[in-house]
Amino acid sequence: MTSKRLIEEIVTRPVDERIAVAESVLKSLNAPYADSDSAWVKIAERRRHDQHEGRIESVPLEAVKESVARRFSS
Repeated sequence: MTSKRLIEEIVTRPVDERIAVAESVLKSLNAPYADSDSAWVKIAERRRHDQHEGRIESVPLEAVKESVARRFSS
């Protein structure tokens, strides 16, 4: 089946099926990053847990912006 024919077939399908196809295609494009995405999710979950348990303290966004601005303004 050609790409053109495949697209013609897909666009005739119900919306939920087209969404499933689109999601599958997009996931296949991002496949090389699946391991790193999973690692970042684990890091984020650990940091969220550590913050909730009081092991780390969050920094207000405005303080971070000011710090970055000072660092790069010189």
